[in-house]
Amino acid sequence: MSRDRGRPRAVRSKRVPAHSRRALQLAPGVRLEGEHVANRSMTLVRGGGRVHLNAMAVTILELCDGSRDRDRIVRYVTRDADRDELAAEVGDFLDAALAQGWITETPE
Repeated sequence: MSRDRGRPRAVRSKRVPAHSRRALQLAPGVRLEGEHVANRSMTLVRGGGRVHLNAMAVTILELCDGSRDRDRIVRYVTRDADRDELAAEVGDFLDAALAQGWITETPE
Protein backbone atom coordinates (compact mmCIF):
# COMPACT_ATOMS: atom_id res chain seq x y z
CA MET A 1 0.00 0.00 0.00
CA SER A 2 1.02 3.52 -0.64
CA ARG A 3 2.13 5.70 2.24
CA ASP A 4 0.28 8.60 0.61
CA ARG A 5 -3.11 6.93 0.84
CA GLY A 6 -5.71 9.45 1.88
CA ARG A 7 -3.52 12.45 1.14
CA PRO A 8 -4.32 14.64 -1.82
CA ARG A 9 -1.80 14.29 -4.57
CA ALA A 10 0.28 17.27 -5.48
CA VAL A 11 -0.93 18.70 -8.73
CA ARG A 12 1.82 19.55 -11.14
CA SER A 13 1.16 22.67 -13.05
CA LYS A 14 1.76 22.39 -16.76
CA ARG A 15 4.35 24.96 -17.62
CA VAL A 16 3.76 26.44 -21.00
CA PRO A 17 7.02 27.01 -22.85
CA ALA A 18 7.78 30.69 -23.27
CA HIS A 19 7.68 30.37 -27.05
CA SER A 20 4.04 29.31 -27.02
CA ARG A 21 2.98 32.56 -25.38
CA ARG A 22 4.55 34.66 -28.12
CA ALA A 23 2.43 35.63 -31.09
CA LEU A 24 3.32 34.10 -34.43
CA GLN A 25 3.48 36.01 -37.69
CA LEU A 26 4.72 35.52 -41.22
CA ALA A 27 8.43 36.24 -41.43
CA PRO A 28 9.58 39.41 -43.18
CA GLY A 29 9.70 38.83 -46.93
CA VAL A 30 7.23 35.92 -46.77
CA ARG A 31 3.74 36.22 -48.20
CA LEU A 32 0.85 34.05 -49.34
CA GLU A 33 -0.28 34.33 -52.95
CA GLY A 34 -3.55 33.21 -54.46
CA GLU A 35 -7.10 32.92 -53.23
CA HIS A 36 -7.96 30.76 -50.25
CA VAL A 37 -11.08 29.06 -51.46
CA ALA A 38 -12.23 25.66 -50.19
CA ASN A 39 -9.90 22.89 -51.37
CA ARG A 40 -7.75 25.29 -53.35
CA SER A 41 -4.08 25.66 -52.66
CA MET A 42 -2.11 28.82 -52.26
CA THR A 43 1.56 29.54 -52.70
CA LEU A 44 3.95 30.74 -50.04
CA VAL A 45 6.42 33.13 -51.62
CA ARG A 46 9.79 33.72 -50.00
CA GLY A 47 13.25 34.79 -51.06
CA GLY A 48 14.29 31.20 -51.73
CA GLY A 49 11.37 30.41 -54.02
CA ARG A 50 7.78 29.27 -53.85
CA VAL A 51 6.08 26.52 -51.87
CA HIS A 52 2.64 25.20 -52.83
CA LEU A 53 0.49 24.75 -49.73
CA ASN A 54 -2.60 22.68 -49.06
CA ALA A 55 -5.73 24.19 -47.50
CA MET A 56 -4.80 23.23 -43.91
CA ALA A 57 -1.34 24.81 -44.20
CA VAL A 58 -2.92 27.98 -45.60
CA THR A 59 -5.43 28.12 -42.74
CA ILE A 60 -2.66 27.78 -40.16
CA LEU A 61 -0.40 30.36 -41.81
CA GLU A 62 -3.25 32.86 -42.22
CA LEU A 63 -3.73 32.66 -38.44
CA CYS A 64 -0.09 33.67 -37.99
CA ASP A 65 -0.93 37.36 -38.19
CA GLY A 66 0.83 38.52 -35.03
CA SER A 67 -2.32 38.50 -32.91
CA ARG A 68 -2.35 34.83 -31.80
CA ASP A 69 0.09 32.65 -29.94
CA ARG A 70 0.74 28.99 -30.74
CA ASP A 71 -1.90 27.71 -28.29
CA ARG A 72 -4.65 29.92 -29.72
CA ILE A 73 -3.79 28.81 -33.25
CA VAL A 74 -3.91 25.14 -32.28
CA ARG A 75 -7.21 25.60 -30.42
CA TYR A 76 -8.77 27.42 -33.38
CA VAL A 77 -7.73 24.81 -35.93
CA THR A 78 -8.78 21.85 -33.76
CA ARG A 79 -12.10 23.24 -32.56
CA ASP A 80 -14.20 20.84 -34.69
CA ALA A 81 -11.90 17.84 -34.97
CA ASP A 82 -10.13 15.04 -33.11
CA ARG A 83 -8.15 17.41 -30.93
CA ASP A 84 -5.24 15.28 -29.79
CA GLU A 85 -4.14 13.95 -33.17
CA LEU A 86 -4.75 17.17 -35.06
CA ALA A 87 -3.22 19.32 -32.32
CA ALA A 88 0.01 17.35 -32.62
CA GLU A 89 -0.01 17.79 -36.41
CA VAL A 90 -0.65 21.54 -36.15
CA GLY A 91 2.13 21.85 -33.58
CA ASP A 92 4.51 19.91 -35.84
CA PHE A 93 3.60 22.15 -38.78
CA LEU A 94 4.23 25.30 -36.72
CA ASP A 95 7.61 23.89 -35.61
CA ALA A 96 8.52 23.15 -39.24
CA ALA A 97 7.36 26.59 -40.39
CA LEU A 98 9.52 28.21 -37.70
CA ALA A 99 12.50 26.06 -38.70
CA GLN A 100 12.01 26.92 -42.37
CA GLY A 101 11.82 30.62 -41.54
CA TRP A 102 8.27 31.02 -42.86
CA ILE A 103 7.02 32.41 -39.54
CA THR A 104 8.61 34.17 -36.60
CA GLU A 105 7.70 34.77 -32.98
CA THR A 106 7.04 38.30 -31.89
CA PRO A 107 9.30 39.62 -29.16
CA GLU A 108 7.85 39.57 -25.65
